[in-house]
Amino acid sequence: MDYGIRSGGGIGDTLAKKSYLKEPSLFMARFFYDVIFWFFVILIMLNIVMGIVIDTFGELREKITIEEEDKLNTCMICGKKRDFFEKFNKDFEQHLKVDHLVWNYIYYIIYIKNKEVSSRNSYENYIYDCYEKEDYSWIPNDDFE
Repeated sequence: MDYGIRSGGGIGDTLAKKSYLKEPSLFMARFFYDVIFWFFVILIMLNIVMGIVIDTFGELREKITIEEEDKLNTCMICGKKRDFFEKFNKDFEQHLKVDHLVWNYIYYIIYIKNKEVSSRNSYENYIYDCYEKEDYSWIPNDDFE
């Protein structure tokens, strides 16, 4: 393994093959050279790998922070942010709990899906068709402006 990485056109092919029994000082020089070589190779490779890992975790942490902030400050239904409601002196939490409670929309879709086609009215058919097409334009998003 020691010679394999450095050979094949690399530095291992250019170094002379000598007997270290005849020249012990050459053995020590080559030993320190090899140790320094592996120290720098390992050091550089570890820094590259650790840099990639640290950057990746930093990006993931930043993405999670942005998603959490978005969950706390944006209405999932209409997409309006908390500061939009503050402009009109409206309570954002009240909006989430009363005006656009996500579970009400989910329950309504389940209700329409479980209802027989013949017993649906025109509004329910329209919403069901939109749901099937993944078109959510039927959800109200302009309560006040």
